[in-house]
Amino acid sequence: GKNIGFRREAGARVILTGGITLERISRPFVLAHFTLSGRLVVYGCVDVFLHDLDGSKGATLSVGPIRYTCKAYAYKCKFKSVTVSGTSHQNNRVSCPLHECSVEKDVQYIYADVEVIRTTIGGNLTSSYSIKRVPAASCTVFQSTIKGELKSSMPRNWLGYSNLRNVVMGGAEAEIVGNVFDSSSAKDVSALNIGAKVAKVRNNVFARTSRPSSSREPANDCHGISIGNSTTALIHNNVFTLIGGHGVSVSSVSGDVEIVGNYFDKKHWGGNGSKIRGSVVSAPFGHVTCSYNFVDDDSSNGGHADHYFQGGVEAKNNLRGKPNFAKSSASEVRERYRLSNQSYSRSRLLDAGSPLAKYKDPDGSRQDIGIWGGHSFDPSGVTSRKPVVLSAGLSKTRIYKGEPAKLRLNSRAAVSTHAP
Repeated sequence: GKNIGFRREAGARVILTGGITLERISRPFVLAHFTLSGRLVVYGCVDVFLHDLDGSKGATLSVGPIRYTCKAYAYKCKFKSVTVSGTSHQNNRVSCPLHECSVEKDVQYIYADVEVIRTTIGGNLTSSYSIKRVPAASCTVFQSTIKGELKSSMPRNWLGYSNLRNVVMGGAEAEIVGNVFDSSSAKDVSALNIGAKVAKVRNNVFARTSRPSSSREPANDCHGISIGNSTTALIHNNVFTLIGGHGVSVSSVSGDVEIVGNYFDKKHWGGNGSKIRGSVVSAPFGHVTCSYNFVDDDSSNGGHADHYFQGGVEAKNNLRGKPNFAKSSASEVRERYRLSNQSYSRSRLLDAGSPLAKYKDPDGSRQDIGIWGGHSFDPSGVTSRKPVVLSAGLSKTRIYKGEPAKLRLNSRAAVSTHAP
C-alpha cells in the first residue's frame, strides 16, 4: 500500500535485472521509465500502468488473474513477447491494452479482450475466448502493424487502418476497414480467411498473396479473400492486386455475399500471367452478387467485365478498362489508388459505383470505385488521434415523410490516447 521511489539523474534509466512480479496490488500503481531484462508478471492486480518500459533485450510480459481479475495497461513499452491470460468463468475481468508498444515476437490473448492500438508486433497475434461465457468479448486492432498471422475467434472484431500480413477471422461479427494486407512473407495462405458469421470488409488493399513463380496457374489457398461456411459478407470498395489465386473465393456459404465497388487489378504480370492469376471472384455455390466493380485488364481478350466472375455468381453492371489513377510519389500504398479528377484524365472509377443511396460517398455523391469510395473510409484514419469510426449501423435505412419512426444508431470507434 506504499509508494516505491527510485532516484535517477536526468537522462539516465534504472535497469531492473531478473524477474519482477506485481501481485495483488489493489490500488493504482505505475511502473515507468525502467529498462527490463527479465520477466515481468502482473498477477491479480487492479489498475497497473506500465509506461515507457524498455524490455527490448529479452523481457516478457505476463498478465493473469487472481479470482478472475487483473487489469493492466501498457503504453510505449517494448517487450520480447506478451501473454494475457484470463479464465473462462463468467466473472472473468482480465485485460491489458497495448498502446504504442513494440513487441518483438508473439502476442497472445487467452480469455481476455484484445486491444492493440498503434502497436508493432513482430510475430503472431492470437486470441481465443469462450463465447458461451462472455458473448460480448471483442478484438480491436487499430493503426497497428502485425508482421505475423492475426488469428481471432472473438465474438466481435474490429480491424482498422493497420498493416497486416494475413488474418484468420472467426467469431460472430467482423468489421475490417482501411487496412493494407501484404502477404508476401507468408506462404500458401489467403490474405483474409473469413469464418465469422457476419463480416463487413471495406476499403482495404489486398496484395501479394504468393511469391511470383513461373507457373501461370492459380495457386491454391492464396486468395485475396477466402470465405467459408455460413458467412454473410459485404465486400465493398477494396483493391485486389498481385493475387496468386482468386481475388475472392467463396468455398461454400449459407448467407449472402455482396461484392460492390471493388477494383480488381488483372493486368499482365510478366512471366507470371496476370496480377490476379485466378478468377476475379470464384463462387461455385451461388448466393453471391457482384455489381459495379472494375476489372483492370490490359490483355486483348476483349469481352465484357462480367465474364471475370465465375461459378454461381450473379454479375451485372461491372466495368472493364483503364482506371486512371492520380500520379503520386508517396510511398504509402493507399495513395497509389487515388482517383484522378483532372479534366484530361478523369478516372473512370469516379461516380462509377452503385447509384443506391446506401453506398454513397460522404459528400452525398454517387459511390466511387476503390478504397477512397463509399462512406466507410476515413482519409485521416491511418494517422488520426481523434476518434475514428470503425463501424456503424442504423436500424432503419429509410423512413417515410409524415410517419413517426424510431432510429437506432450503433457505432464503434477507436482512438489513440496518451498515457493516463
